[in-house]
Amino acid sequence: MIRLTLYDDSAEFGGHQVMAHAALRSLLRHPAFSVTLVYNSANTLWVEAVERLEEADRNRLNLVATARPENRLARCRLRLSRVIPPRLIRFWTNHPADAVLFIQNSVEQGCVSLAAARAAGKRIFSYIPLYHGFAQMEARFGEMRDAFNRSLLDLPHAYITITRSMAEGLRRRGADQPIEIVENGIDWDLFQPASREAARAKLGWSASERILGQVGRIDFTQKAQDFLLRFWEEHRSEIRFNRLVFVGTGPDFQRLARLVRKAGLADTVTLTGWVDPVEVYPALDALIIPSRYEGLPLVMLEAIACGLPVAASDRDGMADVLPHGWRYPAFDDAALVRVLRVLPRPGANEIETLRARLIAHYRLERFEQGFAGALQRLSEIPWIEGGSGLGS
Repeated sequence: MIRLTLYDDSAEFGGHQVMAHAALRSLLRHPAFSVTLVYNSANTLWVEAVERLEEADRNRLNLVATARPENRLARCRLRLSRVIPPRLIRFWTNHPADAVLFIQNSVEQGCVSLAAARAAGKRIFSYIPLYHGFAQMEARFGEMRDAFNRSLLDLPHAYITITRSMAEGLRRRGADQPIEIVENGIDWDLFQPASREAARAKLGWSASERILGQVGRIDFTQKAQDFLLRFWEEHRSEIRFNRLVFVGTGPDFQRLARLVRKAGLADTVTLTGWVDPVEVYPALDALIIPSRYEGLPLVMLEAIACGLPVAASDRDGMADVLPHGWRYPAFDDAALVRVLRVLPRPGANEIETLRARLIAHYRLERFEQGFAGALQRLSEIPWIEGGSGLGS
């Protein structure tokens, strides 16, 4: 039996953590693995997710609440001088695992602990939903960060990612390790069309408004809520929606709230904080995903499962799944106006056709089986440890 540890130091519980939780459930039921979860104790949603596991699964899980987000100084020391904190090497040397699966939202997340685990002789896998260069993502000092981060790609012995395009992106940036592709999936029995009137009554929303919603982490760098708010301020009279709702929390939540107040938009823009998406989708008339980059967004699949149209930037998983007429070049105001004018109504035949096409391919059960199988295949590849993996 393989002693496997899942490691996630994120303080947030986004779509990637949702899929990691599904992967955890499948691994707990797989006879090849004995599973430990090392998580950030500040991430209460991880605790709640574990509590939702069936009792038999919880009893098979070892929980270690010691992970903490790494600071930038530690990451810089790793990239510039290959310095790994001795305490982390000691932790992983003493930790009873044959292999460690790092849940990474980006190549930088958890990289110091990942390097320490590899230096301690563990076999390292990375579960990463996307790998865009920071320059491509328009991040500060993007080209410099990309140059420094090249060595981080060498740390894992293998990768699991979520789309073929993301696997190709890893290859283009120099990753030559084995890569398995396991596409996201959702519970189509949970996400289904439901009464709009009942959903709005439960949330206290108006029954008569046309509501456009953005669901997910409030993070301007990736999710571009600042663009969407500015677009709404300038173009809401040109589209057939009269309320914009932001559902979620995140690092830019307070900034978004201040921008709404400054623009005097509180009468047409609502920030809900976190609300269960199962309750939100039936209350919307359309979902919008204005992101600079994504993997294969769960909110897109969930909204379609609930019979909603989705307007989205023409990038990544949205470009792979959505009809051409629902997509627009990112940050193109005029194109987004055109898309929002022609989106079908919830439950339209076009949406039902797309829903029927996706339901067989993006099922949660398919993801769980695929993930456990991929990890077992990677675990069976012969390997020879050759140092830290950080290069010369």
